[in-house]
Amino acid sequence: VERARELRAAIGDAGTGAYTNSQGIGKFRNDVAQFISARDGHISLPSNIFLTNGASSAIEFVLTGLIGGNRDAIMIPIPQYPIYSAIISRLGARQVGYYLDENKGWAITERELEQRRTAAVERDGLDIRALTLINPGNPTGQVLSREDLEVICKFCAKHDSKHGVAT
Repeated sequence: VERARELRAAIGDAGTGAYTNSQGIGKFRNDVAQFISARDGHISLPSNIFLTNGASSAIEFVLTGLIGGNRDAIMIPIPQYPIYSAIISRLGARQVGYYLDENKGWAITERELEQRRTAAVERDGLDIRALTLINPGNPTGQVLSREDLEVICKFCAKHDSKHGVAT
């Protein structure tokens, strides 16, 4: 009961029907940041946390902010949760699928990323705005290894990717 009172006080007198900070209620973001810091052993800043009413809303917010035209593209893993392709299509952009290697536990390979990027950029003239990674994978359930994450980080750094979408 005490925790409920604490959370209700954080919402304020206007209640849940009022507008709040677009990132979410500050107290809630502070709690999330403290949890992440304790779990992961590094600083998590509340100012970097955005609370939404589910992953689907968050995905749509981020993609809407990244996509500006029909030459914009988002790299997405195949197989993937279909909300990515649906939102990308609805926003008029292109999806650039990169295939996960089922024989290697759904791993990501640098070669696959490079081939898909080259085809999209050099052949099709697309502007890749972000690379999406889904961890743990949906629908595969795999958890990306440190090596997979390093491949993604190096790939994005090499190609000056300023954006990423992760769920």
